[in-house]
Amino acid sequence: MVWLLAAITFVMGTSEMIVTALLPQLSAALGLSVAGANMLITVFAVGMMIGPPAMTVATLRLPRRTVLIAALLVFAAGHVAGAFGSSLGGALAGRFAAALGNCTFWTVGAVLATAAAGPAASTRAMGVMVGGTTLANVFGVPLGTAAEQLSGWPTPFWALAALAVATAAVIVRRVPAARRGADSTLRAETSSLRRPLLWLVYLAIALIQSGIMAPLQLRRPAA
Repeated sequence: MVWLLAAITFVMGTSEMIVTALLPQLSAALGLSVAGANMLITVFAVGMMIGPPAMTVATLRLPRRTVLIAALLVFAAGHVAGAFGSSLGGALAGRFAAALGNCTFWTVGAVLATAAAGPAASTRAMGVMVGGTTLANVFGVPLGTAAEQLSGWPTPFWALAALAVATAAVIVRRVPAARRGADSTLRAETSSLRRPLLWLVYLAIALIQSGIMAPLQLRRPAA
């Protein structure tokens, strides 16, 4: 289970980073400058920012398998929209949908991974999942860039959509339908925000993500 979820984080991480590598091609397809095509990155970041709390509340009591499958299908649909690339509005909608699928997967996948591993190995399970994102930076983005050079910029989007659908099919077979979300309330979920230690964790995550994204921004071609 944990390794399956890590494989999905590899797909999700590749999606998050691949647009940076394809900005010149996307800007040409959309008739924009490279700076204008940056909106594809911005809208994804907005989706990842507002999506987790909204999706956590919306899916709190739904079966976890259902949520995972829905997240992967929304993620796939976002990449299908991005692959057509006929208009800026469609491309932005696709990136926003991909972000919602990504963050929804994380809200449930992290819980499933730690539950499957058990209390003694929960930290290791999260490390394996996060490792999928690390491998996406090392292997996923270069592979996607190579695919673009061989057969055009839509290819990575089609590949990510296909992988999302394939992993959704695996989820159907591997995750029991009986696993439901927590019996909790919105007040119970938000009460943890009063803990100072949690905000330190948020700060650490922000610094880590800044460290990952800053080099990508620096190497991006100018408009």
